[in-house]
Amino acid sequence: RSYLSERDNSMSARIRAMVAAARDVEFIVTPTEAAALALEASLVREHQPPYNVLLRDDKRYPYVLVTHSEEYPRIVMTRNRRLQNSMDRLYGPFVDSNELKRTLQTVRRIFPLRQRPKPLFPDRPCLNYEIGKCPGVCQRLVTPEDYQATVRDAEMIFQGRVNEIVNNLRQRMLEASDRELFENAAEYRDSIIQLSSVGTAIANAESAQDVAMTNPDLSCDVVAAAQSDDKKLVTAQIFQVRGGKVINRFVY
Repeated sequence: RSYLSERDNSMSARIRAMVAAARDVEFIVTPTEAAALALEASLVREHQPPYNVLLRDDKRYPYVLVTHSEEYPRIVMTRNRRLQNSMDRLYGPFVDSNELKRTLQTVRRIFPLRQRPKPLFPDRPCLNYEIGKCPGVCQRLVTPEDYQATVRDAEMIFQGRVNEIVNNLRQRMLEASDRELFENAAEYRDSIIQLSSVGTAIANAESAQDVAMTNPDLSCDVVAAAQSDDKKLVTAQIFQVRGGKVINRFVY
């Protein structure tokens, strides 16, 4: 908007060339200015527009990386926007790196996840296994299938699907209580309480994915298509909605 309202003599040559080359304007509504800034940075890094030179540094904001390319995936924070393997999954960027670190610490307390890139000992698990922070990945004390199911549950947090996890845990808590497994029920209860704080932290992190829908539990793909009057041109767009938030868009 400011570019279109500025006088030509107040713009640099680069901005004047950009405005002259523009054919249309597209916008995405975000809930806050911080989310708008993070979204802008994410789009600039993805599309690398020739006229934007300020937000092309991939190490500006942190992301959450899930290493699905590994048999036992890790969930770690990274500032590298480029995936080393197409099987891995990246979430973000997140504006507040300290809040994201605290969120990851909480996630690791709730879900027993792999803590190290390489085993500490060749023949026994480390202390993380003894205190319940790791399921003994280094000694294969958990099957890859069971461990990956835990990773998928933890990954739902960064997809904005905290409510789904809470509902699942609440159901397990009630089932454990009915079977008089009160210690298990208490563990589920504590996890629900901790997940509530994680949901607040993710919201405060102002991810660039935070383009909200009216239904916070909605997860679907929305397809829109249009055709020109002469029927020679067709365009289609696909919006990926996960946990009530638009996380991606494809244009054809």
